[in-house]
Amino acid sequence: MRKTYKYRLYRHERNKHLVRSIELASEVWNHFVALTRRYYEIYDEYPGYYTLKKHLTKLKQRDKGHWYDLNSQALQNVIERLDRAYQRFFEIDSAGRPGFKKREKYTSFTLTQTGWKLLGGNRVRIQNHNYKFVKSRPIKGEIKTVTIKRDACGYLWICFSVEKKPSTPELPRTGNAVGLD
Repeated sequence: MRKTYKYRLYRHERNKHLVRSIELASEVWNHFVALTRRYYEIYDEYPGYYTLKKHLTKLKQRDKGHWYDLNSQALQNVIERLDRAYQRFFEIDSAGRPGFKKREKYTSFTLTQTGWKLLGGNRVRIQNHNYKFVKSRPIKGEIKTVTIKRDACGYLWICFSVEKKPSTPELPRTGNAVGLD
């Protein structure tokens, strides 16, 4: 069973690195939206998730540019989001085609296995920078993903998605027999 714990990050000057990462994820999204549209115009089909991932790998090998500031798994997560959006577009009539997003409208990036480390207490290390968050309750379970979100007011939030083992409630024993079909 998955559960998400959401905490607000303290305001600090180094938060600009997280904002920059969100903006890089927005650039990746817009690049691949443009790529899928061009591909559709030429070949009249959606390129697919694995083709987009191959293209991302080629871009990272060829260009050692500013996309290297964002974790590779976060880049892949942007492509996963785009693929899910296109799958909804193809399956549901009312879903619109994924479009371009302004930097202000793109609000998050997700790290899965690397790029973050929980340092204990209310501190976390994300992409070689330490951050503090308001830890209002303990995190129970194994952390699977860490998402950094920006809300409309400009506050940054950290969301830990954890895997919890389902606890089956033990029924009280009454001593009476029960028959089930």
